[in-house]
Amino acid sequence: MSITLLALGLLSPPAAPASLDASWWNTWGTLISCNGVLHLEYITGSGPIVVELAFTASFQEGDQVYVIGVGGSGGTTLCSPERVDYMTISDFEPIVATCPCTPAISCSGTGAPYGCPNSTGQGGLLGYDGAPTVGSSFFRLDLYASRLPAGSLGLVFMGNAGAPPSTMGDGLLCLGGPVLQRFPPRVADASGRLAELDVSGTSAGFHPSARIVIGSTWHFQCAYRDLNGPCGGGFNLTNGLQVTFLR
Repeated sequence: MSITLLALGLLSPPAAPASLDASWWNTWGTLISCNGVLHLEYITGSGPIVVELAFTASFQEGDQVYVIGVGGSGGTTLCSPERVDYMTISDFEPIVATCPCTPAISCSGTGAPYGCPNSTGQGGLLGYDGAPTVGSSFFRLDLYASRLPAGSLGLVFMGNAGAPPSTMGDGLLCLGGPVLQRFPPRVADASGRLAELDVSGTSAGFHPSARIVIGSTWHFQCAYRDLNGPCGGGFNLTNGLQVTFLR
């Protein structure tokens, strides 16, 4: 079950903020009730933060929910929080990082929470910004591959199934079909970064079987050229992202 209004996200949850004032947040919380109105209690290192939910649909008191959003100022008293209107609320985490470099099968024998090492000495990182929504006029999901060799040619691709990690080039492949689709090739900038913007919008031009629709789950990775990589494969891959697209 999921309800999406507006949302913004990060690859990894940031450190818990002291308040929700103009802060990205990406966390699990518990729904609690005050005078019949549902609120989210979000525990930080300095104590609980409480926000009133603008839309709670069929969720109920006591539910554990995952929230991605940006809020006004959060209160610490149950009945005096700030209302938050823009968020994604679900009973699962809609974006999950996958396919870390596993030393047991990596050609370099090196482990990392992102892609396997490339010629820069670090692994490629696939992250995101935005919300996993479809057809929203406010927010979209953008993917960013970073830590790539400057000027390298790369492309984001997706499959509608995950797969056990297998060696490919100097990296690992962790997605599969039956539906596989690539996005257009891009060139990494001088900082080693490339972007694939509005993935759900772009998919509208794909074959119907590869179009991103509400409720669908897709697995993403970025493959990129690396002629001087540590294992001589000529190319490498970033970590993956498993994304379930919401309303």
